[in-house]
Amino acid sequence: MYINIPLNNFFDHTPSKASLEVNCVGRSVVKEHDPTVDRPHGLPDYQMIYIESGYGYFKFGDTYEKISGKTVILFKPHEPQIYKYYKKDSTSLYWIHFSGKDVENILKELKLYDRKVIPVNNGYILKEYLKRILEEFQNKPTAYIRATRSYAKLALIELNREAENASKKNSDLAIEKLCKEMNMNFFKNIPNEEYAKFCNMSVPHFLAKFKSVTGTTPQSYILNTRIENSKNLLITTDYKIMEISHLVGFADSMYFCKRFKKIVGITPTEYRQKFQNSNNFTNET
Repeated sequence: MYINIPLNNFFDHTPSKASLEVNCVGRSVVKEHDPTVDRPHGLPDYQMIYIESGYGYFKFGDTYEKISGKTVILFKPHEPQIYKYYKKDSTSLYWIHFSGKDVENILKELKLYDRKVIPVNNGYILKEYLKRILEEFQNKPTAYIRATRSYAKLALIELNREAENASKKNSDLAIEKLCKEMNMNFFKNIPNEEYAKFCNMSVPHFLAKFKSVTGTTPQSYILNTRIENSKNLLITTDYKIMEISHLVGFADSMYFCKRFKKIVGITPTEYRQKFQNSNNFTNET
């Protein structure tokens, strides 16, 4: 399978006046031959290659480097582009060539300008943006050029995020994933042993890692999340204070009021009176 769509100024390389312009987009699954690219002087535009799976062999300096899947290779204008693939690897890849008056600044802002080989953590969203660019140029719907520019910028933003995640330790990612779960289940009383098991850590290691990533303890994290959710309920519903305390995970409404005042500075009733919307909610305790 091979799809390659040259666009706009790809052949004459006239500089684009747009902020960012996609010049060429393609996708390939290497199965029938061993393709080789040999551009010792590169091209006048930028090129991003996303190896989805398999391997690519890229020559940096005097030697070839074997690059595995879930990796992006980023070439600047006029940088040597010498690489090859082997059909035995069944490599799947996407690529785009792009240019524009703001590309250098965009890449520098996203901390990508000085990077060449960029591992990604997952790649699903990045691939979806590249697929969208390809589909836009294949189908040419209304305003497709503008859409491809937007998708290209979003792809670069996603690459920045993926690069940041890929550089994090697995333990950091485990804590971040746990925090998302805690935000969804803040009303549940879950012991540290369960949290540690979720992160595949011992309890002492988990507690230390959680504090280093979030700056607080799991109990304080849950408490603050409950208070934040209770504040929203206080000003958007007519639930009684006792009902809200139970909804956010407090068995004792008096304890809820005490913790609320300590963190927020006023009681739940005072908070409701101060911030309630135009509806006349009941302030029963």
